[in-house]
Amino acid sequence: MRNWGLLTETTVAIDGSKFKAVNHRDRNFTSGKMKTRMEFDREEHRRVSDAARSDGSQGNTERAATGVRLKERITTLKQEMRRLRGLKSRMGSLTDGQVSLIDPDARSMASQGKNRIVAITCKLR
Repeated sequence: MRNWGLLTETTVAIDGSKFKAVNHRDRNFTSGKMKTRMEFDREEHRRVSDAARSDGSQGNTERAATGVRLKERITTLKQEMRRLRGLKSRMGSLTDGQVSLIDPDARSMASQGKNRIVAITCKLR
């Protein structure tokens, strides 16, 4: 366009359009969402640990199977808590305090539509 003489100066265009993104809300973290998720995981870990320690009224084979499932759930919760701590430290180094696992440029925005939160991508290159 510049070669045709249509643009003689540097031009910057800004578009305020919002688009529903492919970035799922469970793959985009804000500080508030991170805090809520970590509190939920801690409470779930406490609840499952208490259940694993308590003596059930089930038979030995049932108790053993339940114990195995509870230990697997505790292991999964510990892994998730480690993952969230890593994301939280990554989030701390970003200026807007958001982390997107799908698209690093995607950010959560409030929307008036049916889906209250929309993740969009906006980056000038």
